[in-house]
Amino acid sequence: MFRAGVVRKMDLLLVVLMKSIENEAESDEKRTDFRVLVFLRGVLLSQRMRFSGYEIVPTDITIDSDDQLSAVNTVLRMMHQDEEPVTFSEEDRKMMRSSHPVSIVDVKSVLATSKEEARDRCIRFAESVLLTLTLLRDVGGVIFHVVVIDKSARAKTNWGFPEPYRGILNTGPLAGESSASFQKYIGAVSSDPLNEFLVGLYKQAVMERHDDFKFVRYWQILEVTADLRNYDPKEALKDHDGEILNDSKGKPRKCKGGLEIVYALLRDEGVGNTGQTWANANIWYALRCAVGHYGAVDRWHQLSNPETREWGRKGAENRGDSLMLLRSIVRSVLTQKLSRVV
Repeated sequence: MFRAGVVRKMDLLLVVLMKSIENEAESDEKRTDFRVLVFLRGVLLSQRMRFSGYEIVPTDITIDSDDQLSAVNTVLRMMHQDEEPVTFSEEDRKMMRSSHPVSIVDVKSVLATSKEEARDRCIRFAESVLLTLTLLRDVGGVIFHVVVIDKSARAKTNWGFPEPYRGILNTGPLAGESSASFQKYIGAVSSDPLNEFLVGLYKQAVMERHDDFKFVRYWQILEVTADLRNYDPKEALKDHDGEILNDSKGKPRKCKGGLEIVYALLRDEGVGNTGQTWANANIWYALRCAVGHYGAVDRWHQLSNPETREWGRKGAENRGDSLMLLRSIVRSVLTQKLSRVV
């Protein structure tokens, strides 16, 4: 069971999330009382946990392994039509079932102007529940279904949330399906634990579900890679043209600090020009700081350094484009690093 302090904090979190949007609604706007069930996959619990206004409910339900078995046998039939179908032992089935347990966040009452509003607010709350369970139980569950019940009309509406494909949708040699490229990169990854670590960080960033958090993850890869260059912290930071970069006070910048060494890395990798790359590095750094220190890109205004705060404002206005460019640059830096191994 949760400790009393955790229970109080989770109760308070529900109140804050449920009330914040209600207070924004017009007083004369009609609201409906909904009950919302948010289904979680990958959360194993044995005890029902009751809180003020909601509960977290364990179930004996698991996402079965039949689909996996069916996929295996379908492929085998395609490749070897005379092969006997494979079967999973009961022990294998049990292990697969235990890896996909189902739990439910049951929010008893949500006053909202629409079922979509009730759904979205409870999804936000369930995400916080998942983060708390991750902290306390090392789980990595996801939301896979939501049911919203109109308590007065006794009507149910449901939405499924299958895990989206997060890779490149294009196909062919130009989209990462080149045998020669694959052989080159897998050799670099498998032969060096550091390369494996960096590409592992990249995979985590790609799989990250929250775009704001991706700024922290992608920046970490750039900063670790830059740190490996062992730039001299006493050396003046130079731009793409070999000119010394000065700070806002007119003093030469040094090759120390996350922003400076990441710029130096991008410069040495031939990314863009001085103006573009310096601006991009500052934007990514500012958004990384906003998320890393205050939890969200939209908290850029809390950054203490005026210069960083201004870069954060600019970046937040076009965060989607900034993130796409950051991901592309990180991928380019990694592939160039791996290419030099072999």
